[in-house]
Amino acid sequence: MSTEVTVSHEVDVLMVSAFNSPTSYLFWQCDTDEESEIFFEYNDESNGSFNNIVECFVNEIGIQIVTKSEGNIEFQFSNLTSKAQARLLAGLKDIFAQNPSVLTIEI
Repeated sequence: MSTEVTVSHEVDVLMVSAFNSPTSYLFWQCDTDEESEIFFEYNDESNGSFNNIVECFVNEIGIQIVTKSEGNIEFQFSNLTSKAQARLLAGLKDIFAQNPSVLTIEI
């Protein structure tokens, strides 16, 4: 199975997700019309919260996220296509546009 990436804009809301399975996913959401909080969820809806990300590091094998409450979260890509990778990076740049120092991309 390949990692699926979804980026969508719906009525001033940006949503980005990377999905390997129902129990292995990352999801970000924020308003685009003004400076807003970022909602982040991983692997289960009970693991969701606002403005919890301290660092988000993306490389060619996956994403490492440091959160205030959960510590380190690692997500490995599975056969991520170059097209899906480009969508994910563009979406994450938009999500973190108000605070770009949180996002590090090394690809």
